[in-house]
Amino acid sequence: RGLDLRRAERAAFIDYKDRLLDYLRRFIGDLVTRSAEIGGLILDIQQHAAFRPLLERVAERDAMDLAPAPDLDGAEPAKLDPALARARMIDEWQARWSGLDAWFIGSADKPSQAELLRSRARRAISDLVDAVVQLNERRLGRSDRSADYRTLAAWFMECETDAEA
Repeated sequence: RGLDLRRAERAAFIDYKDRLLDYLRRFIGDLVTRSAEIGGLILDIQQHAAFRPLLERVAERDAMDLAPAPDLDGAEPAKLDPALARARMIDEWQARWSGLDAWFIGSADKPSQAELLRSRARRAISDLVDAVVQLNERRLGRSDRSADYRTLAAWFMECETDAEA
């Protein structure tokens, strides 16, 4: 019964490992193709003449939706300066856009976040495969052969004669 349970656990682990590796490989493949497409679209949008005015219009719309700040001294809400609100929202939307840009477009000195994620996913696949190999070697009772040879050599070195060895 114990052997059947170990086989079932091993089969479940192998199935899980295979599905995880398949998912990571598909994820990396999609990330490579999609991030290049998205990066290209971002560059196209940024080069379009209407980009900056559109970003400002979105920020203005957000600024109009801002609630007035409460006045901490009195019951009346403090008036919100529309020019200040607009400038703040333009800065926020520019920061959002810069974040999107950084995710998909790298530079010579700084890779994109998508590239970093892709390299970490590749490393995760390698680490997972290494862990499975180590688990399998432990399960099969394999040891480090070089350590075995060193131990055997030490035994032979302790022998006084060839006959004793």
